[in-house]
Amino acid sequence: MIRRLAIFLLILANSPLTGADEADRHKVDMPAPAASALREEMLMKLQALHQVEAALAAGKPADAAPFVERHLGMGAMGQHAALPPEARPGRYLPDAMFALGRQSHRNGSELAEALKADDRPRIDAALRDVTATCVACHSTYRLH
Repeated sequence: MIRRLAIFLLILANSPLTGADEADRHKVDMPAPAASALREEMLMKLQALHQVEAALAAGKPADAAPFVERHLGMGAMGQHAALPPEARPGRYLPDAMFALGRQSHRNGSELAEALKADDRPRIDAALRDVTATCVACHSTYRLH
C-alpha cells in the first residue's frame, strides 16, 4: 500500500495538474450553489476512493462496492435533480467536461462491480481508469 501511494505521489508530482499554469485550465463559471454542490460531490468521490483503499487493506473489497457505486458510479448520476436549478452543476458544465464526468461514473460502476467480484486485476484496472478521468478533468478545468 505504501509503495502504491509513493508511486501515485510520484505520478501526481509529474502530472499536468501540478505543472499546469492556472491559465492553461479552462475556467468553468457557475453560480455559487452549483459550485458548492460540485465540490461536495468531489469530496464524496475522494471518500469513495478512500473506502476502496480501506477495504483492500482489510482484504474485504466487496465491502466498499455499495458506497463506490452510490458516490462514484452511475448511481451518483442525477443526485442534484432535487436541487433548485441554480444549484445543479451539470447544466453549467462544458460538453467535454460533462462527457468526462459521465465516463468517470461509468468507470466508477466498473470499479464497484470489480470490487463485488473481488477480482484484483480488474479492481486495479478500474481504479486506474477512475483516477485517470479525475486527473484529466482536474488538469483541464477549474471552477471560476
